[in-house]
Amino acid sequence: MNANLERKYLYMELDRKEMGRRISKRRKVLGIKQAVLAEKIGVNGNHLSSVETGKVTPSLELFVKICDELGVTPDLRVRCTRIMCLRVS
Repeated sequence: MNANLERKYLYMELDRKEMGRRISKRRKVLGIKQAVLAEKIGVNGNHLSSVETGKVTPSLELFVKICDELGVTPDLRVRCTRIMCLRVS
């Protein structure tokens, strides 16, 4: 893998983890248990945990459901992250 692709992959990993961290933080601020949010958005707790820890990237549909339940707009969850900048450029 060339150096540019490795850097892009690293940024994607960091941003996925940051997105998950933001989701987790907002959920905790609202006092919502992970299992309760998972049920509301129609996934199992293990999948939501993987999203929150950055192990997996949620589908766009799931991401929107999460944002709706947390009372935020999707742009506030991903705005100014490196992955978004990479996709735009």
